[in-house]
Amino acid sequence: MKKWCTVLIFGMCLSGAAFAEFPDKLSFVTPFATYPGTVTVGAILGGGFNPAEKDGDNNVTRGYGIAGFTLELSVLPKFEWALKLDMGADYFRFMLRGDYRFIDSSLWSAINLNWYFGAGAYLFFGNDAFGMGLRAPIGLSWQFLDRMEFRLGTDLNLGFKVIDPVFDFFMDFELGFRVKL
Repeated sequence: MKKWCTVLIFGMCLSGAAFAEFPDKLSFVTPFATYPGTVTVGAILGGGFNPAEKDGDNNVTRGYGIAGFTLELSVLPKFEWALKLDMGADYFRFMLRGDYRFIDSSLWSAINLNWYFGAGAYLFFGNDAFGMGLRAPIGLSWQFLDRMEFRLGTDLNLGFKVIDPVFDFFMDFELGFRVKL
């Protein structure tokens, strides 16, 4: 029970920080995130692995593929939702996640290359479990046109499986494309 309370309190603190207002001089928002009244949609592809899960009798770490889409609204800048599907040889999992980018700053302004770091939470269900957890995304984004962006990122995920009560750690690698409508 103590673990559940700790996870719940930490999640509430994290979600409160995601909707906090920060003064402009502390904000690291890139021009890509400042268009008022817009919606940003995107697609993600990638892969990941879970060091704790082994594949059958081979005792090899289980890998999986990722496909999904993202959504960001200008009324909540720097906060992105994603729905994705993770699939392996004998495994699938649907995940709903929300990420807040604390840092979204220019790395190389001459070519519009930026880097980001954030925190978020997720819920998942699949053929082997149901659970929730916290994540830390970090990556690079390249705004090659005014309203288009490529991203390459990774995120560390620490969660809790509800059906098979165990803590879960996994890492995703993603390639994304976003368009601001």
